[in-house]
Order: sequence, then structure tokens, then C-alpha cells
Amino acid sequence: MIAGVVVAVFRVVLAWQQAALDTLPQCARGQDVLVKLRTDELSRHAPERIQGRFVVLSDIQQRCPDVLGKTLRLSWRNSENALAVGDIVVATVRLKPLWGTLNVGGFDYEKWLLASGYNATGYIKHGFLEGSQKSQGLSQWVRSVLATTQLVERGALLALALGDKGRVAPEDWERLRITGTIHLFVVSGLHVGLIGGWLYLLCLACFRLGGLFLPLSAHSNRSAALFALVGILLYAWLSGLQPPVVRAALMACVVVFAGFTQRRSVPLRMLLLTFILAVVLQPLAVFKQGLWLSYIAVAALCWAVAGYRKPMSKIHAFVRMQFVLFLLMAPTLSVIVGAIPLLSIPANLFAVPAVTLVALPSLMLGLLLAPINSSVSGGLLMLADLTVITTKALLDSLISIVPPRAQSIGYLSIGTVLIISLAAWAYFLPLSKFYKSITVLGLSCLLLTNRVGVSFGQVRLQVLDVGQGSSAILDTKSRRIVVDTGPRFENRFDAGQSIVVPALRSTGADQVDLLMLTHMDNDHAGGRMTLMARYPSAERIFGAKACEHNKSWLWDGVRFSVLQDKNGVSRNDRSCTLLVETGASNEEGQQRIYLSGDVSKAAEDVLTAWLPRDLALLVTPHHGSHSSSSSVFVRHVAPRWAVHSAGRSNRYGHPHDIVTWRYRLEGAGQVVTGRVGGVTWNSLTPEYLFTQRGQWLVREP
Repeated sequence: MIAGVVVAVFRVVLAWQQAALDTLPQCARGQDVLVKLRTDELSRHAPERIQGRFVVLSDIQQRCPDVLGKTLRLSWRNSENALAVGDIVVATVRLKPLWGTLNVGGFDYEKWLLASGYNATGYIKHGFLEGSQKSQGLSQWVRSVLATTQLVERGALLALALGDKGRVAPEDWERLRITGTIHLFVVSGLHVGLIGGWLYLLCLACFRLGGLFLPLSAHSNRSAALFALVGILLYAWLSGLQPPVVRAALMACVVVFAGFTQRRSVPLRMLLLTFILAVVLQPLAVFKQGLWLSYIAVAALCWAVAGYRKPMSKIHAFVRMQFVLFLLMAPTLSVIVGAIPLLSIPANLFAVPAVTLVALPSLMLGLLLAPINSSVSGGLLMLADLTVITTKALLDSLISIVPPRAQSIGYLSIGTVLIISLAAWAYFLPLSKFYKSITVLGLSCLLLTNRVGVSFGQVRLQVLDVGQGSSAILDTKSRRIVVDTGPRFENRFDAGQSIVVPALRSTGADQVDLLMLTHMDNDHAGGRMTLMARYPSAERIFGAKACEHNKSWLWDGVRFSVLQDKNGVSRNDRSCTLLVETGASNEEGQQRIYLSGDVSKAAEDVLTAWLPRDLALLVTPHHGSHSSSSSVFVRHVAPRWAVHSAGRSNRYGHPHDIVTWRYRLEGAGQVVTGRVGGVTWNSLTPEYLFTQRGQWLVREP
């Protein structure tokens, strides 16, 4: 076992180093490259927008041979070609190295891309379908059967049958995330176990029925187990061999092998053995959430069952299982995901039986009977469809009766998570009532909230990495202000939901006292709807019309002043900007920061008269555009820190070279959020700046 652990660790280190080094060649970065691609995986965010996994088969113009064999994550605005997995596409692509926004509490997209085996991301500028898949594989046959039936929830059924999540709408994923039921609509170990169980019972019944008429082998149990194992392996292969599926398939292999050799299998030991095997087979899976959530969930059930000996009914056992999973998985979810869905227990109480006992069996039987009897097959598929529709309606009803801020807890500190973990696992040991009460006290830490930790008269600023956009959080002792909410792109990405809310919950109380939008462009105000829905009582200053020039107020000893060029000729020039001035009680004296929106040089000339000199920090105008940050403005404010809120390698060239040169002349320390991730600054230590990519920056006065 120890040797297996050493091999697994070696495999993980080697695979990660290889993935990190196997980057996009320089000749393909930011250039138009004409290539031939094989389609390996597809999803759609909108009817005309495709995103998927493609492998480069050839470099047609022979300009960048090193791009051959690279795995790309590409988007394509394509309304002409109906692509299928396996199709060959000739396309002109624009590629960039793996990168992603990085913020406190946020999802590490770059690490996920690396763990998924991608070498680059980008988009298809234009292309055409060279060759369609001629032979119909099993997965294509399943898709064709579902396509010929009048189904409302075809996307969800495809996810259940094949693990194809691309057809599930983003709003459906959001519903599942809130209710903690995502595991039901992706092919997981639960589905593999159920299919194995159904196949085993079906094969066993067939063998015993056949034994009445034919001299079949007496080892019907072993034969049924073997056939069930073959079915499990086939289903795992069809669904894409995701880490939870590999875990379930390996465990099934171990159980069947133990049965054939008449060896006793200890659940936790078997779980550890399959974990080592899974890591050896898929070393990069350790950087994915699914692997850890799957194994910890099974370990939690094994641990809880081992410590509970009282007989109970099946309903009691099912309810207890949901309670066990919630308690033991809560610390893991807080660390890996952030949010712990409080609706998971009531949602799973009706969703798990509906999907596992009705939808999944009906779907599989419907597919098996499709070549035999299309009428019966269609009826079963429609039953599965109706079950999914009903389950979604019940989940929506559950969500509607609970306010957004009461739907989840989480984003806990590491120390709190450790206490909760120890208490949760100890709770299911056979302890006396006294020690049980101590574990309950530890579990009550789930209700704790994070503290801002800002002194009276001081302020903390977080400039978030939202790509090419802007969003910031200002904290005083008891107040929280959000200035801008980042972009939103159709139904694919919402910075308010994915970045701003997790950052708020990770760094303080789940509250917003003021939501301020400098102007209403998408890159500054796209995520506002999420913030408005979650914090309906927050005061609002939305753009130029709601802005009151020179309006000021005092919160916790910190003065906030709204500044605006009312006569600005453009929406950018009429941005509602914010000046923040701390108290002068610390050794550094009064600190001033300015969030400047998207004002241009014309507006800067007006606003300079209202701005103090020598700012501690400036969020630069218009992301560092050459149309802003004039020499007069930069010389006047002369910031110690200049933060350019701009995406890495953005198409606008922000921040412009001449702009960074001007700030450099004034001695300002400069960072670009797209390169360093989210930025945190505290007025008590104004010479320091912390970035999410692991850097403490120091700038002397």
C-alpha cells in the first residue's frame, strides 16, 4: 500500500510538471493559425455559439508545426454547421495560453484547464466542416434515439445517459448548484452503482429463470456479477471516464474480484486502494473537485455506517444518509467549493428517489428497448422526461420560498473548517452524551461568519480580477461597499455571481450597504442583477443619473465623496467616481484612494480640482487606456499604487505603454489585475499590496 502511495505521488508530480510545460508554442500565440481539428467534446451556451474540446490534427500552412497534437478549448459562433463529436473541422483559430481570473473565494479556471488536459484556449474565427462522422458509434446512437422522441428535457437525459453536460442550460446548473443536486444530473458513482445493481438483479433473475428449463451453472450469482461489471465498465467508458465514475468502476472491480476469490473486503481499505489506482490512472484528477467530493462522500458513508448498529427502516436509513452526507461533506464543500447548500437535505429527499428510482431506470430501459419496441421505448423515455420536469418544478418551488442569502452557508476559514471536520467525524463515533454535546458545539461553528477585521477610521480595498472590466469592494469597520460588478456575457458568465459574491462572503459578513456603479457599461455593471437580488436592502447609486457631485458621508470614521463631471460629453466622462479618505489616527497619517471609473482626459481636467494630491492608491481611469491618465492628472494625484483593472492580453492593449510610463515617472508601483489576480490593500499598511498570485508587494513612501 505504501509503495502504491509513492507511485501515485510520483505520477501526480510528473503529470503536473508535464502539463505545465506543455504550453502553447510562441508561433501560435495571438496569431491566426489555419489548422485541421478533430471534435472531441461539444457544448452550447446559446443556439449559435459552440464551445468544445478540439485536437489539432495538422497545421495546414506549415507555419507552426509545434501546434500539432495540442488540445484546445475553443468557442465558435457558428449557425451553419451542425457539429457532432468526431467531426473534422478546417478552421482559422486565434489562440492564447491557459489563463484565468484569480480571486479570493473564486474558482481557479487555469488550474481546471490544466487538470483537464488543455494546452490552450481561444476561438474559431471562421471554419467549415470537412468530414462528418460516418460510422454511428454507441453514443451517437443514443443521441439519435433521444432526438427522435418528443422530449422536453433532452439535455438532462443526455447528461444522465452519456455524461454529456453541454446540452444542459446554465440556468439548470444554477438550480442544481443552489439545491446541492448536481450529483444527480452528471454521471457519478451513484449512477454507476445503480446501473450495476439493476444489471445484477436483472441478470440474476434471468439466470434463475433459465435454470428452470436449462442446466445452467449453479454459480448464477458470480455470473450475474460478472455481467453487471461488464455493463458498469461499458457505461463508464460511454460517459467519459470522469473521476467519480472511475472510482465507482474500480470499486466494482475490487468487489467482484473479492467475491470470486472469497476474500473479505474492508470498505475503507478498499476505498483507499481504489483511490491509489484512480490517481495512478488519472494523476491530474487530484486537481479536480469531483475526485475529492466523490471519495470523501463514500468515506463519510462508510464511517457513519460503521459507527451505527441500531436496526432502522429503509426510509429512516435514507433520511439519515442525507443528514450524514450534509454534516461530513460540509467542511469539504467549504474548502473546495465555498458554498454549503442548506437546501441539499430537503432537495435530495425527493430528488434522489425521483431520479434514481424512476428517471434513470426508465431512461436506460427505454434505450435498451428502442431496437425492439419503439412504442414501449418512447413511453419509458417520456416517463423519464416527465420525472425530470417534475423534479425541476419541485426544486424551483423550494428555491422560491427561501431568500437567496439563506440558501447556503460557507466560505469558512481554514481553522474553522478543521474544527468542524473533527467535530463532524467524531459525532458519528459511539461516544457518551457528554462527548456528543462537545461535538455538537464544534458543529455549531458552521454558523460562524467571517469578520472584516478593519479598525475604526481605516479602510480595506479589494480590486477584483474580473477580466476586462472593473469591480472593487471597500470595507470599513462595519460597512461594505461594492463599486462596479464586472461583466456578464449572455448566459455563460456572470462576474457578480462567480467573482464578487464569493469574494464578499470569503472576506467578511455577507452584506452590502452600498452598491455603486460608476456607469452602466457591461464591463462595469454586467453583474448588477445578481447583487441586487442577493442584497435587496443595499443603497444604490447607479451611473450618471443617480450621481450627486460632491455628495459625501462619514462611515466608521472614513469619509466617502462622490465626484462627477456632470457636463461630460460621453457616458464614460460622466462616470460616478469615488474618493475615500481615512482618519488620521495611525502612524502613516490620512490615506486617500480614488476609484476613477472610465473618465477620459477631458473629465480628468475637471475632476483634478476636487482631488487631493499624493493619493495612496488609484484605480486608474478607463483600465489604463491611452485616452485617460493625462500627464497633468498623473502628476497631480501622484499615487503610491496604481492598479490597472484590465484583462490579461486584452484586445484594447490596456494599460497602454505611455500610461504606465507616466505613472512610473511619478514613482508609482503598478499592477494589472489580469496578470496578478485580485489585489488587496489596507490603509493601516499602505506600503503593502497583496495579490492573489502569491505576491506581497512593497512600495516605500
